Amino acid sequence: MSFIETRSLTKIYGTGETAVHALRRVNVSIEKGEFVAVTGASGSGKSTLLHMLGGIDRPTRGKVCIDGIELFASSDSTLAAMRRQMIGFVFQSYNLIPVLTVQENICLPLKMDQQKPDRNYYNELIELLGLGGKQTRLPGQLSGGQQQRVAIARALIARPAIVLADEPTGNLDSENSAEVLRLLKESVEHFEQTLVLITHDNSVAEQADRIIVMRDGQVAEDNNL
Repeated sequence: MSFIETRSLTKIYGTGETAVHALRRVNVSIEKGEFVAVTGASGSGKSTLLHMLGGIDRPTRGKVCIDGIELFASSDSTLAAMRRQMIGFVFQSYNLIPVLTVQENICLPLKMDQQKPDRNYYNELIELLGLGGKQTRLPGQLSGGQQQRVAIARALIARPAIVLADEPTGNLDSENSAEVLRLLKESVEHFEQTLVLITHDNSVAEQADRIIVMRDGQVAEDNNL
């Protein structure tokens, strides 16, 4: 069994004539440590697929298994705990809390589980992502590229096995986009994590180990690079 696997994954929004088939019996297998880019036009189902892999949204039918564990066989509370402990999310809009400092934003997933950060690991993340000297600043005092670095650190702080990134460079200029992608790749390689990244940018997708192209809620292409 692959590390991440979907089986006949189907998601339908609405009913009757207004029903939208966001995913249509999608079967995807991803190995541990793999960097997979998911591309496709708007409405192709790529973000819906990412949300299913992360347990954010429940499928209409089908299964998502991570390391042999079926995500949606769990209760909502158990699923929420699994998300915090196994999966790190990086979003296009950063989703930082404006009244919390950089350090507080990064450590928030641990605080929600009443845990304290491993100080050595925290310092390693700060150094790797170039956030030294910025831990006491608020998000509004940072550039877009710096905010996305904080979002990456927050995604990694709980040592998740999987990092899911939804258009992480979408709000950045080309220089910051290249830098954030480099840091994201270095981070997941350094900590031996699996990365699934949604992007519209072919130059970003081409840096992955593999590209999955979505079309009309289905996998249209699956190419190893």
